[in-house]
Amino acid sequence: MSEIDGRVLKLQESLGNGHELIQIIEDSARTFGVSVPYLKKLFKTQTGKTIIQFDNELRLEKARKLFETKYLRISEVCVQVGYGDLSHFVKDFKQKYGFTPKQFQRQCWLKMAK
Repeated sequence: MSEIDGRVLKLQESLGNGHELIQIIEDSARTFGVSVPYLKKLFKTQTGKTIIQFDNELRLEKARKLFETKYLRISEVCVQVGYGDLSHFVKDFKQKYGFTPKQFQRQCWLKMAK
């Protein structure tokens, strides 16, 4: 596999923090001197995922880690990882991990209580 373009790596570093995704993409394209469509295509070609898919995976991974290490409400985790809609967060989490956040949280709490 060929080396990942530095612009894609720089964009990856900016993702997953809950900031406005559209603004990040636009700012990155401007910084790199390329169009937004070109940057999106470059990212997909280099990573095999869209920018949105990559960003969502990062945020869900952060949510999983928060559940594993802290006693937080689901709504708090949802906000901390940048989801504005709890039902969307629950749906995405279940799709990725096979559990609802509540089910996963219970398992984590049981482990932490030991």
